[in-house]
Amino acid sequence: MTAGATDPVLHLTRFKNLQGLDFFELDVTLALFTEKMKTAKVYPTRDAMPLISGASFGQLLSATGKSYRHDDNVLSLFAEVGDVDHPQGLTIEGAHENLVLAGVAHMVYPSANHRKVGPRNPLGEDRYRTVLPLSRPIHPDEKQALTDLHNELVGGVLAAESWKLSQAYFLGRVLGTQDKDWFVAHGGGVCLDVLLERKLSRPLKDGSASTST
Repeated sequence: MTAGATDPVLHLTRFKNLQGLDFFELDVTLALFTEKMKTAKVYPTRDAMPLISGASFGQLLSATGKSYRHDDNVLSLFAEVGDVDHPQGLTIEGAHENLVLAGVAHMVYPSANHRKVGPRNPLGEDRYRTVLPLSRPIHPDEKQALTDLHNELVGGVLAAESWKLSQAYFLGRVLGTQDKDWFVAHGGGVCLDVLLERKLSRPLKDGSASTST
């Protein structure tokens, strides 16, 4: 969805915590979301953070009855969010440059363990997320193709969980993160689904009908 030619609107789902019972949807322009992330809230631990997803969800509880955040409850896709845990030398700045060169609308922001030496990141590598808006709701059946192209454009370093339909990602900063390492940026361009349709020479399946059910 777009607010203007150069500032797409991100439609995101925000989960209160990992449990996945408390959630709401929000719309925010790519530029505004980027600005908010530059001064992201600081949490004592990663597990205290809320999570975001680029998918919309219904009211179907999981088989255990404990969460709405599962694949069978995904209605449609509004954004592609990718996770980079092992960048293979590709810095967060480098990922941003790749996406700018690809001409795709995007933002990048660090994850909780970005350049933070510890059990989850023993080498203190860059850890980050890439967020690519879609121009309209897309059917969940197109997830594989969308993430494949996302991975190609960013540099082939997305983690396996990026392909999971109902995946959500922590949002915020962990106490002790250094300001000098907090790189957040966005770039103009077309939405990812538009690029994919050009590549496949076919329209992607619409997700509007599943969203309204």
